[in-house]
Amino acid sequence: GDALEEYEYPSDVLATLYQHGWNKGKLDAHTDGYHYAYDFENNAFYLIDEASAVVFPENDDVVLSNLWGFYSNNQSDKIEGVTKYIALATVDYQAAFDATFTGNTAYTIDLNKTHFLANPNGANVTLSNGSVNAEIADDITVGDGLVERATASAADVSSIPVVEQTLTIENKFFNNVGSAFHTENLFGSAKNVVFKNCTFNGDSNVFVGGDNVVAESISFEGCTFTLDHPTNHASLHLVGGGDIAIDYTVKNCYFNSDRGINITGHGSGETGSSDSANYGDITIEGNTFVVLQGDDKPAIQIAGHETEGLAVLSITIKNNEFKSGVAVRAHEYLSADAADINLTFSGNKVAEGVETVIGDGTATSESIAAAWAAKFK
Repeated sequence: GDALEEYEYPSDVLATLYQHGWNKGKLDAHTDGYHYAYDFENNAFYLIDEASAVVFPENDDVVLSNLWGFYSNNQSDKIEGVTKYIALATVDYQAAFDATFTGNTAYTIDLNKTHFLANPNGANVTLSNGSVNAEIADDITVGDGLVERATASAADVSSIPVVEQTLTIENKFFNNVGSAFHTENLFGSAKNVVFKNCTFNGDSNVFVGGDNVVAESISFEGCTFTLDHPTNHASLHLVGGGDIAIDYTVKNCYFNSDRGINITGHGSGETGSSDSANYGDITIEGNTFVVLQGDDKPAIQIAGHETEGLAVLSITIKNNEFKSGVAVRAHEYLSADAADINLTFSGNKVAEGVETVIGDGTATSESIAAAWAAKFK
């Protein structure tokens, strides 16, 4: 059918591909000089050879300038005659960008909800469907769905004023922040921390919360999480508190990552050294999940820890859209009583071929997954 009726942007086709067993690696033709390209108007794929000729399926009427190539920060991704590209990752490698796009030819890049970091250096490029560093926004042509966000580090958060016990971090872009949101000196005395319309990107996961944070609630509203990591890490880890049971809300966010949300089951993020993993209520609502790597990777993982249980008041997962991967996975370290967690599902939409709940291979996790799957809706 007409792709324009099904997809808003050309990159929207990627979620459908991932749903049917593709991943980023399969979008590489793996033959020197050959590429896949996508016809958005007719929702069709073609294989292009090193001479920029369509070799499969054979079609003499294909106009290369109507096709979309795929770009993942490599000069070799360029197809002569193709001027439109779908980004498979954040556009952040300056040398490759300059070699591919700088010149008199006009190019268009659908960022696929990711971020544009390269300085355009005079390139004639229109960007759409993503976010761009506000400092260079004047140097590019803004297409549909492009937003400007100020690049910030985690440390910059400490300079944002707390208003009536609430710290609001709005319209910021964070790159490779890792476990930087762990300590109270960043959030200060804030009882409520709100990340609103922010972008989180990079090869480091976002760990937020932890033993030393005094906040009673931490929420993400309208944020975008993008992560392409070779070990399939989650892009957002909700970390248990120590003395304070932290409430978490993740609402109306977009996840374009190897995995989406991990409820870690321990209190100090990466180290796992905490004696307690203290959570209040966790609400995951109205989000869209696109899982990039494989059909067994979870949008949401609920995890325990070798020496700790999962102390959580409730988990509510509602009105989310799961476009690829698996909706929920019960981690192998969960203890048997995790099946009795106050876990509620409602109004979720799962794409065809996407499983609702799976275990992690152990008998306990598989049993827990079966109990949760019976409640999934």
